[in-house]
Amino acid sequence: YATKLSELNASNCSILADINSSGANLSPHIYLNKVNLANCSELSGNLRLDNSQLIREVDITGTAISGIQLPTSVRNLETLKLSEDVRSLTLQDANLLREINLPTNIEYLKLINVPSLSTITSSTNGYNNLKKVIMEKPSINPISNITSKARNLTHVRLTDIDISCSTSQIQSLLNLKGLDSFGNEIPIAQAVSGKVSLSECSADVEQALRSTFPLVEF
Repeated sequence: YATKLSELNASNCSILADINSSGANLSPHIYLNKVNLANCSELSGNLRLDNSQLIREVDITGTAISGIQLPTSVRNLETLKLSEDVRSLTLQDANLLREINLPTNIEYLKLINVPSLSTITSSTNGYNNLKKVIMEKPSINPISNITSKARNLTHVRLTDIDISCSTSQIQSLLNLKGLDSFGNEIPIAQAVSGKVSLSECSADVEQALRSTFPLVEF
């Protein structure tokens, strides 16, 4: 195969069913910057782009791809369009990414240093399948935009946040368990840090929250 492949456009290829065989595996292609597999309806499994440090655009909408492996750092990523079957998403140092549409079946979301992100949307089923969320130094409000909407959420890690939210929204975290940076379970009090401005909060409630979340400045 072409080891210096920089772009792959196989959109609407209804007969494409495998991208993991020795001849089709995308993992070795270090120069890839654009992958378009949209509407390849027979395509499933994992998409491996873990060595594509230059990746800029990915579109796997309309496929049955359930997993995507990206490089540890995705500094050039501008566009990410996912299949509704993707269950896990980890992004780090995605400096240029501005929007994410979460798939229907997403269960695990980890966003580390995504400074330009301004919009997170969801499918028609909302965040019903989301169970674990890790966001470090988020550029959007993770509580009002994600955690307060995810009815089946069980674990979170929210560090270096600087947000405004309602008392009920921050209190909703009390029903969850915390995660450390490696994904191990810890008390929720150790998994939330930063600054939170509360609306319509009595002095007694604020004091109780200070005790519950010692790493948060209210």
